[in-house]
Amino acid sequence: MFGSVSRLVVAVALTAPVTIVSTAWSQQKNTAAKKVEIAPQKESFRKSVFSGTEIRIAAMNNTLSNCSSGPIPDVRVLTKPENGELRMEEIRHVLDRPAKNARAHCNGKLVDANAIFYRSRPDFTGRDSTLLEVDFKNGSVRQFFYDITVR
Repeated sequence: MFGSVSRLVVAVALTAPVTIVSTAWSQQKNTAAKKVEIAPQKESFRKSVFSGTEIRIAAMNNTLSNCSSGPIPDVRVLTKPENGELRMEEIRHVLDRPAKNARAHCNGKLVDANAIFYRSRPDFTGRDSTLLEVDFKNGSVRQFFYDITVR
């Protein structure tokens, strides 16, 4: 009788780790299959420009808490304007943040920025628009919609 009990204990000991590994693997597999996508925050702006004239619609920058420049953000055009063109250029930009902004204390300081310029076709008047996605290289990706009135 004692011999049969020891065989039972050995059998349980040999099968238990297999069951635990199998359960852990299935839980890991189920967790990996569930992806959660978070949509970027979206902001909208209105701009106005004379037909055929270039206007800077944005200066995307990453300003650190000590008011120095962080990495220059990457800008991707999601929707091109139908009646004009966009141009991007790295510039030095003077900050002018709203009083409620966390970096308002940096106003007046120069920072590196990726400027986005818009120019309509010379004969176009009306409304145009563009949608940009900006990676600020600090964990924040946001979308910016520009509704542009061309006169």
